[in-house]
Amino acid sequence: MRCSFEFPSKSRTALVALTLMISAAAAGSAWAQESGQVFVANYLGDAVTMWPLPTTGDKAPSFTILESIGASPHQIAVNHRAGELIVANNVLYTVSVFDRATGTLKRTIGGPSTGITRPTGVAIDETRAEIYVANDWGHSITVYDELANGDTAPKRAITSWALIAPAGLAVDIVNDEIIVADYGDNSILTFARTANGFVDPQRRIRGAGLSLPQGIALDLTHNEILVAESSFFTPNAGSVLAFNRTDDGVLAAPLRKIEGSATKLCNPFSVAIDYLKDQIVVASANFGLGSCTHAVTTYSRTATGNVAPVRMIAGGATTLNYPTSAAILYGATLSITNKPSSGNVTGGSPVIYNITATAGGGTVLNANLADTLPTAGVLTWGLSGTDAGACTLVGNQLNCAFGNLLKGQSKSIKVTATTLQSSCAPISNQATASYNSGDAFRLASSPIATVNVKCK
Repeated sequence: MRCSFEFPSKSRTALVALTLMISAAAAGSAWAQESGQVFVANYLGDAVTMWPLPTTGDKAPSFTILESIGASPHQIAVNHRAGELIVANNVLYTVSVFDRATGTLKRTIGGPSTGITRPTGVAIDETRAEIYVANDWGHSITVYDELANGDTAPKRAITSWALIAPAGLAVDIVNDEIIVADYGDNSILTFARTANGFVDPQRRIRGAGLSLPQGIALDLTHNEILVAESSFFTPNAGSVLAFNRTDDGVLAAPLRKIEGSATKLCNPFSVAIDYLKDQIVVASANFGLGSCTHAVTTYSRTATGNVAPVRMIAGGATTLNYPTSAAILYGATLSITNKPSSGNVTGGSPVIYNITATAGGGTVLNANLADTLPTAGVLTWGLSGTDAGACTLVGNQLNCAFGNLLKGQSKSIKVTATTLQSSCAPISNQATASYNSGDAFRLASSPIATVNVKCK
């Protein structure tokens, strides 16, 4: 039998859509993003509110975007690269894309061709420029181009016998998977990212105390899945569970579980990871029968049991109104340059690439550079440079574990190979890197750099 929630009716009666920007300059400033921000979707407030980290207590938001009346924003995602906030509007059957710094509405995906029906989850794959939407009443996951607008058909649509009431979802850009919480099936489902049509899940976690799971956070640093389960029909209840990313089948217990009266969890609907502080942030919207407070609570990432939050945003000044989603943002980026010492060489001369990784906008975590160097059939590469000690070069496979980089800090290496005298083919190279911006696992690439080789 399918499980369906009917949320409380609206109290607002205005008939026009408004966008309200409060302290927009603060929201968009580099300083604010570097220090961290938490964005929160308010289901009955038709609003997304933002606080700088580490706000705690009964504090008014620093920034508010009012959605269309009756939109009921359910889940949100931050597009770090494009500077956008993506909102799944549960009752309007739309996905809105806002300028993250100003609150200006840029695009809306909606209409009969989109397949969006009661959207409960949204995620962004910045690497492939795709938006993923979980459709509760459509029993589906639909995928759109990042710039999709209007009544646009999805690029792909996943349906399955296991998709009964999908909610929060996450895209695994490393393992090419989609992970979704299905509160109708009391399960965590994993599908191939490129799946299309009616398919079986690749993995299905059940048992382990799962009860109406809603929100998902994927921790690629620790290879874990975090789940917010609402326990909707139990007053003043709910929990956050941790699983191994590759868990499958009916499990006896999760790795960890935050649960109990001290936690202040109250029908939690989402969980987000603050990697910079090694914490998790949970949005609790008390849609159930209890009397506990709507709140955004923060815990140690490894917390377990009946533990009190380390911070809690709650109270009348916060304007929290059934908060169903929280998203963390930091401004950190990693740029990769790959510059040849000369763009033109003669056969028999060395080819040299100078590769530099630089942190911008904040602290970059766990930066790892990888480069499959061109062999052109016969090239043998050597490694040198200031930070070569962090690297290994096996054959033509270069890997560098640069670790954490402070804002403005760089790591530089040099790779060199000597061409044959008879060489006359161009040699091209591109370096890539993985890193954590403080809020998500991300990838970066250098431009392709080509050296022209002239036959001697």
